[in-house]
Amino acid sequence: WRVNPEAENPVQPLGIARPKESAGATAFAVNGRVMLAAVGAEVYGWAFGSGQAVGIYRGHAKPVRYLAVAGTADTVVSVDDGAVHAWDAGSMTGTWQAPLPGVTAAGISDDGRRVAVGTGAGEVHVFQSSE
Repeated sequence: WRVNPEAENPVQPLGIARPKESAGATAFAVNGRVMLAAVGAEVYGWAFGSGQAVGIYRGHAKPVRYLAVAGTADTVVSVDDGAVHAWDAGSMTGTWQAPLPGVTAAGISDDGRRVAVGTGAGEVHVFQSSE
């Protein structure tokens, strides 16, 4: 964002992407170079700054509710109301998925190797990559 304390609205967005429907969860990936927005069961990626489309991740069967991005990796975790998906933001291709209903929160380690998800049943599930 840009901050101009003398403007009527002092905080201005640096860029705007316009998906065709209302965007749900949002995140940045690929070291801040790709902006992600969940629209229904798909996650769209745009190059930050230019707004050019990068790709679409279409692995979900239900609307995406949460997105989490690894700090130093290109790995993204997206969650719908029944499954957790991990995928690569650079290529927009899936790496793994696991069925898990009732997810209420998701997080991913900075290196992209561990994923933690919380459920409405009070459980925390941790997944670890074999790579």
